[in-house]
Amino acid sequence: YTPLHQCKKSEHPAAEYVITYLSPNAQSVWDAYSNGDTDVDFEPGTVSVKVQYSDKDCSDLTGYTVMEKTSADSSGELGGGRWQYLKESGECNDCDAGSACVNCHTPCMSGPAYFCTQPESM
Repeated sequence: YTPLHQCKKSEHPAAEYVITYLSPNAQSVWDAYSNGDTDVDFEPGTVSVKVQYSDKDCSDLTGYTVMEKTSADSSGELGGGRWQYLKESGECNDCDAGSACVNCHTPCMSGPAYFCTQPESM
């Protein structure tokens, strides 16, 4: 998995600070998006992991949010994705968090659908 940014303050409701990682199959989409192409989307099977921390040094792990692209149709009720909250141990805390997540992610449609992490250059 590729880290998309350094430790940073987050707007995520379950995390003060985060580092976001993206599965290797999405590297070309991320590169295109980072270079200004906003007409790109992840293929089914793409996974992003938002590693959550309570401190600005990202040393106090508190959990994870996982988003998986499950269909090519990004306009469905859950944005063609599946979200899960995991505890620090990796145990599933909310294995079907989609309806709570999609509400915040709905405005994120420039670039990969429902993916709110922005390239540092944007």
